[in-house]
Amino acid sequence: MENQTNPPPVIGKCDSKVLTEQLKNAVSLVASEDRIVWTIFGVFLASQGVLIGCFFRNGEFIGHAPAGLFLSLFGLVLSVVWLFIQWRALGHLNRYDDLVRRLEVELKISSEFCISTWNNPAARKEFLSGPSVRKIMPATCATFIGIWLLSSIGWFGYVCFTALRWLQTSHCGC
Repeated sequence: MENQTNPPPVIGKCDSKVLTEQLKNAVSLVASEDRIVWTIFGVFLASQGVLIGCFFRNGEFIGHAPAGLFLSLFGLVLSVVWLFIQWRALGHLNRYDDLVRRLEVELKISSEFCISTWNNPAARKEFLSGPSVRKIMPATCATFIGIWLLSSIGWFGYVCFTALRWLQTSHCGC
């Protein structure tokens, strides 16, 4: 079979009925993607809590260096993967928000009735103060990456130190 491609999109103005339907679809996509973003973030935080909990067995810190190193490396990899997943989900959310914004402009909706806070500066000022959650979520993942990286380095150093000490005291042959 030949390589089939999709036809190019129709470029031009749409009537307000089509744009209004697109706005409904875009708002629905924003709500759906927002749930996905928060679900991803919640699962990430829960998994980090479980991993941190693995370092404490029966209320005591684990002393087994290879297990600590493995848990730290696993946490590091998991955090990097979650960061990429979070970025992708947030990218879709930003894209859908931008679509809502552009459709509202195209439909000439009064700013006081716009869903998009970019088109409604009064609502943005009144309801959206403080840092953006869309920046906090990836920053949280990045923080855990740093924590797990430091933990991995520490456990690796401890494993190396323990191995060197064992070699010097037990099997030196001196």
